Amino acid sequence: RGVGPRHVAWSADGRSLFLATELGNQVIRYSYDAANGSFSEEQIISTLPDGAPENYVADIHTSPDGTRLYVSNRGHNSIAAYTIGAGNALALAGHASCGGDWPRNFAVAPDGRWLLVANQNSGDIAILPVGDDGVPGEAAAHVAVPGASFVLFV
Repeated sequence: RGVGPRHVAWSADGRSLFLATELGNQVIRYSYDAANGSFSEEQIISTLPDGAPENYVADIHTSPDGTRLYVSNRGHNSIAAYTIGAGNALALAGHASCGGDWPRNFAVAPDGRWLLVANQNSGDIAILPVGDDGVPGEAAAHVAVPGASFVLFV
C-alpha cells in the first residue's frame, strides 16, 4: 500500500493490534485471531486534522488502563489522542501540541496522567499533562536534551 508501517501497539485485551503508518498518517486497527494466528483489517483512522502540513507518524502507545491510544505526528508537531471503545474501535478524542519540534518518540507515565515527548529538533523532553478526556494539555515543563529521540519508563 505504500503507507510505511512504523510501530505497533496491542490493545489491553490482546485482541487488536494498532499499526502506526509513517507515510500514510494513519492508524490501522487489526483484529487478532489467536486460534489461527491471523489478523484482519478492521479500521483505518487518520492521525491528522484536515489541512495539516507534510507529516510523518513516529510513535504509538496505549494508556496503562487500555482506554486510550496516542500517536505522535512529526511535521504537524502533535499528539493524536483516541478513545478505545467496544471491540477496540478507535474514535478521535483530539490533537494536542507536542510541546516542541519533531516528536520522534514519547512515553505514557505508568499512572497514565503524563506524556513525556522526545522532541528531536527542539532538543527537549516536553512533559504534557493528560486531561480527564485523555487529550494531552499544554506542556507543564521542558527538559533540555539535545537530539532527544527516545523516552522510556523502567
